[in-house]
This record gives sequence, C-alpha cells and structure tokens, in this order.
Amino acid sequence: MAFFKDDPALQTAKLAPTKPVPQPGGGIGAGVAKTYNRIGNLIAKAGSAAGGIETAVTLAIWYVESGGHEFTPGRAILRFENHKFFEQWGRANAKLYDQHFQHGGRAGVEGKPWENHAWRDDPSAEFERFHGSQQKEYWVLVFAVALAAQEKAYRAASIGGPQIMMTEFAALGYLNAIDMYRAFQEDERWHVLGFLDFCAAKPAPQPGGLLTHMKNKDWEQVARYYNGPGQVDAYAKKFAQAYAAAVNLGLRK
Repeated sequence: MAFFKDDPALQTAKLAPTKPVPQPGGGIGAGVAKTYNRIGNLIAKAGSAAGGIETAVTLAIWYVESGGHEFTPGRAILRFENHKFFEQWGRANAKLYDQHFQHGGRAGVEGKPWENHAWRDDPSAEFERFHGSQQKEYWVLVFAVALAAQEKAYRAASIGGPQIMMTEFAALGYLNAIDMYRAFQEDERWHVLGFLDFCAAKPAPQPGGLLTHMKNKDWEQVARYYNGPGQVDAYAKKFAQAYAAAVNLGLRK
C-alpha cells in the first residue's frame, strides 16, 4: 500500500500555516490555536490527501491525544504502558517483571490492566507512579530497554502528538518499532503523516473506516477505534469539545 509518509508533496510541505490564527487567552481554544500555528498547514494538506478530512477534526484528535504538548526533537511525547510491556516481555519473565513493574489486575493490584501503573528500579524500594511526567516516562523506557532491548521496550510505548503505539509500526510504513521511534524523535512531520497512515490502516471495522468516522465527525466511533472500547464516552466528549474550539477559530475547512 502507499503511505502518506512517502508522498513527496507531503514530505516537503511546510508544517506551519502561512496565516496563523489569533491565540485566545486560555483554555482549549488556546491549545488548539497553538497546535494549528505550529503544524496546521501540513495537517490541512494531509487531510486533503486523505479524501477531505477537516483540519478542525484532525486538530481536535491531536489536541486531546497530545494534551497540548509541543514537540521537542529527541524528546517526543511518550507514554510507557506497563501492561503492554508485560505482553511483550514480562509474561516470559514474570518474576523479574513483578520486581520492577505493576499494572492493574496483576499481583494483587486493583483495576484494569491499563490502570495503576507503577515502577521501581530497585526491588527494595517503594513502587512509584510515573504517568504525568515525561521525564519519568523516559526513565522507565530506558530501564525497560536495559531489561528487554529496544524493540520489545519500544513496542510497549505510544509516541508522538497522536500517541500511536509503536506496535503499529508496519501500519505506518516502518520496518520495526526502532525505525518508527527514530523518525518520531527527528521531526513532527512524521507524527502528522503517521497519524493519517494509522487511521487509513486501522480496521474500524474495515481498513479506512476510521477516516470515514472522522469525516462524519462520529466522535463515539472515532474514540472506540482510536482509543479502544474502554473509555469511549470520555474521549468522545473531549474530541467534540476540541472540535468546537477549532471551529470557533475558523478552522472548519
């Protein structure tokens, strides 16, 4: 299949728009405006190449997934998922995993697998939570790499503005998670194009379905297939609010 990341026009398009939008004083509108003024031109061109995805739609999803964080080369937004690391490596190394990692539903920890993540580098120390701190997310990733090597550790994390799991590397046109990680650390362009490639490949329920849900602004279906079935209502509400903020900025195009 052809990938958006391999489209010469998208590879060379400017990220920022020619005309930035005024940034409101605060709230969702300010975050959406800031995101658009940084990468809005590429988002618009990529959306057009994907068959007419509104800029406001992509911005809404991006803002929610990234939490409004900006891109720093070499320090892309990251979230390490303990339960995914268990699937990639911990199941075969359960004793060592339990010495250093916790997740809901295992070893007496309450909650769903994606909840109550904690970590410690010293088995004699107390477990600590690390989500919410990018510095700690990277500490945990580095530690996981030391235990399991890069590929398995990277496959347990989501990365970039759209927070795509690196298990999805093939859907984005990469040979492995390591290649995807390197690209996403280099340039935010690959986040934008990777987002469209992911949405095009994701069965929702058929390949391309997620793009259709985005065109229709069916936030519940977008949430279900982009984030999973666990928190559909919560994410659908967030997407709708961010979309409304983008429309108020005049970005419905």
